[in-house]
Amino acid sequence: MKRYSNHNITQARRMVVEDNLSYREVGRRLNIDNSTISTWCRGLASSKFTKLIKNNELKREIVKKSETKSFQKIDINTDFKKILCGVIYGCEGAKYPATKHLGFTNSEPLLILSFINLLRDSFQLDESKFRIHLQIHSNQNYNNLVKFWSDLLNISSDKFYKPTITKPTDKKHRKGYLGTCTIKYYNINIQLKLIGIFNEFMRKFALLEDIPNGSGKSLLNFDA
Repeated sequence: MKRYSNHNITQARRMVVEDNLSYREVGRRLNIDNSTISTWCRGLASSKFTKLIKNNELKREIVKKSETKSFQKIDINTDFKKILCGVIYGCEGAKYPATKHLGFTNSEPLLILSFINLLRDSFQLDESKFRIHLQIHSNQNYNNLVKFWSDLLNISSDKFYKPTITKPTDKKHRKGYLGTCTIKYYNINIQLKLIGIFNEFMRKFALLEDIPNGSGKSLLNFDA
């Protein structure tokens, strides 16, 4: 690997910060690969690039919020909450008969919270039937994470199972990772109701009748 002097590094960094040149242009002028320039300049606050990044972030936020007005027009009643709960469960929930209890797993705290709030608003539940299982990294503080999830979900820490602990790898490092949380609710009827809602959702919006999958069962029967 070719070695460069401190003068080369300083010169490249100055050209990026003071002259507002791109890594490609600096590399061209100094006859150095632009990926090397990028490594040298990591963490530098170039005014031109910072402004560009902020402008792009602003544009993305405008697009993200462009359709959120639809929420103001929706009557979010119990039936609508049940539909949302069933659709979310169909995407991320445990499937019958592989598991005979409601199970919902995700690492996004707000999605977990949204699901359990919808579940509580949609059905009459026995809170004693909730259990929580966490999968965390070996370098994380389990007690702190239990408190976080317990407070977030309003479920007592004595309802938490022994966690699954994994060793993190550099390739899978996630900033702000708070563990993967699984909500378990031991009532098969609620699980089946959610699956039924999801099945009906697929039938309605696929605009199809039941289609045999070759085994005599329906492709649209989620728990077939």
